[in-house]
Amino acid sequence: MPFDIAIRVYLDSFRLPGEAQKINRIMESFGARYHMQCPDLFKNPDVVYILAYSAIMLNTDQHNSQVSTVHEHASSTA
Repeated sequence: MPFDIAIRVYLDSFRLPGEAQKINRIMESFGARYHMQCPDLFKNPDVVYILAYSAIMLNTDQHNSQVSTVHEHASSTA
């Protein structure tokens, strides 16, 4: 199963907690399990974990109105 589909299916089954440490553990578990099922797609489980955690953080930044972006900050100071 492709990574993007797998993480969507996984995250569709529950709501992520708001605490970064808990999200970290959940994404570590996802990385280990995904690598076990698709060992040829990524070099090791840590690569899957980093990609999954990064995708979650980018998605949060994109959709959270309380997070200011560098572009907004840079354009307002110019």
